[in-house]
Formats: sequence, C-alpha cells, structure tokens
Amino acid sequence: EAELAIGYVLSVFWLGIAAGGTRILHNNYVQRINSEPSSDKQPPAPLNNVLVPVLWSLFSMLVVNAAQYKHAPGLYNGFAVGSYVAMASLQKMDNSISRFALVSLIAAGWGLTLTPFFVGFAGKSGFTSMLGHVTHTALLKSISRFKLIRRKRREELRRQLEQLQLEFQEQRRALQSHSNEDDEAPPSSHQHKHKPKKDTFYTKQQRRQQQRLKHLHVDESPKEEVDAQNPPPQLHHRAWSALPVEGDGEWTHSLEPQQSMDSVV
Repeated sequence: EAELAIGYVLSVFWLGIAAGGTRILHNNYVQRINSEPSSDKQPPAPLNNVLVPVLWSLFSMLVVNAAQYKHAPGLYNGFAVGSYVAMASLQKMDNSISRFALVSLIAAGWGLTLTPFFVGFAGKSGFTSMLGHVTHTALLKSISRFKLIRRKRREELRRQLEQLQLEFQEQRRALQSHSNEDDEAPPSSHQHKHKPKKDTFYTKQQRRQQQRLKHLHVDESPKEEVDAQNPPPQLHHRAWSALPVEGDGEWTHSLEPQQSMDSVV
C-alpha cells in the first residue's frame, strides 16, 4: 500500500508539471511572437487547456501499460487527477510551474485522504483536483491576509513608538525650559546677598578723631573692669547714728584754719 500511495502521488505530480509546464511554455512563446510586430512569423494557435493534459495522460498510460507495472490502476487514477489539475486557467495560476506543482501535491494529499471513503465514486478524480485548487487558493489568501495583518501591526507599533518618542522629546524640552527659567529667575527679596563694604574715604581730621575715640574706648574699658571688681563703699552719714564711725574724725569749723593762719602771721 505504501508503494501504491507513493506511485499515486508521483503520478499526480508528474502529470501536473508536464501538462501545466507545456501549456505555460507554449503560452509564453505565443506572447513573445505577438510582442514582435516586425517579425514575419505567424503566431501559432493557442493550445486547448484540455488537449495538452489529455495527450500527456495518454502517453503516460501507454508507458506504464507497456511496463506491465502491478500497481498500474493506481497510477492511472493519479494521471487522471494530474490532468484535471493541469487544465486550470493560466491566469489563475500566474503562468508559474511551481503553482502547478504545489496544487498537484495538495490534490494528491486529498486523493489519499478521500480514497478510503469515496469507494466507487465516479467523479473522484475531478473532485480531488478541485479540492487541490480550492485549498491552494485558500492558502494563498490566508498567507496574504496574515502578511497584511502583520504589516498593519508593524505599522501600528512603529506609529506608537514614534508617538512615544515625540512625547518623550516634548517632556524633555519642557524640563529643559523649566530649568532654564529657574536659572534665569532673579533672586527673591528674602534672599539678601552680603556685599562687602566698600572702603570709604576719610579725611585726615576724621581719621584722627577715630583714633582718639579708639584710645578713649581702650582707656575706659580697664576702669570699668576695676569698678566691676571693687564695688563702691557704702555711704554713712553722722545724722543716721549717734555713735562715731571710723573716718568721721573731729568736726572743725571752716573758719578755724583761717584763724590759725592769722595767729601764725
């Protein structure tokens, strides 16, 4: 069964490439001749999209039949699916042999999947080739949509990144402007700067007066210190007490010294 499955896949792949490639090469040749108006060659008639796959399918069957291969019926089914694949429109296949090869492999996969279920199904070959084309088209659309979504996400992320960069630059500029304003702002009234006093100009007489005041201040300062250390004596009057006090002495009249002086004379 493995050999039969491999032969089936190879037969579908072979006929899809051979018939589809023949159609593409003939179509390119016709277009090249039509694009050269100066050439004297007459462009050949376009090939029928059914004729070429059928011819390749018949040729392949003859070769397999001549080889008397034991799994020939499985290969015949593969040739039928491949011929249906090669009958597709060249405009849908974009004139690409790789597209025919990819669709042939997908159709072969569908054929192996449906074989156990579709037993005796008359239109199995055409239906399998149709599933190959539909799956190929769906895959292409899914891939293109995925690429589109991915590109949109990238653009959105790039837009968000640019917006964040702009916001960061604006915040940076605002911080720089605030710092510049703080540097250029005048000092407040409560912040007094101590400026050094300028040397005033004094006349000779004013300097002498300042020196005298300094000397007087120096002379008075030690006297104040002595007075602070020695407090003044308490005053004592004779009238406050009848008892004699030291230092009172004998009372004499103010004229007595003068009389004594006259007597001497």
